[in-house]
Amino acid sequence: MPTLSPSQAGPTTLTVNESPAANQNLKATPLAKDGGVLTRLSFSVSTTPGVTGYRIYRKEPTSPGFALLASTTTSGLDTGLAWAGGDTPAKRLFSVTAVDGAGRESFLSNVVTNDDADGDGLTDADEVAGASDPALADTDRDGLEDGVEAANGTHALAGDTDGDGA
Repeated sequence: MPTLSPSQAGPTTLTVNESPAANQNLKATPLAKDGGVLTRLSFSVSTTPGVTGYRIYRKEPTSPGFALLASTTTSGLDTGLAWAGGDTPAKRLFSVTAVDGAGRESFLSNVVTNDDADGDGLTDADEVAGASDPALADTDRDGLEDGVEAANGTHALAGDTDGDGA
């Protein structure tokens, strides 16, 4: 995504700075480790030439915005932070950016939480309460993710949500 900035060379000169493309498909998944469950993040690498690394950001429940959690050169991170749910800590939000060799940073990726293992928009606790599968985004395999079904008043276990017999 280009950014525009005025140049000191003169009143009519404009400089266009290319930034790396934002990362895609950030996912948060639970990771069983040392008797607990931690948060693992994974994402698609940037397709922008010159990207040298990624910055992972988190937002705590009580903080007003995102803060840098870590930097990495790989397409994922074991955060060391607990997976939310039940009696464990409150959920956190995560996002990632791509950084190029000049230090330019992309916009934030999609935002994910550490309480939705299948990424369908329902928390793991809501899925268990509703009898859908917290590890499967489309429990009844009807082409609609469980979160979409909940938002539309249909049920994640009813395979024919539109009543067309298919």
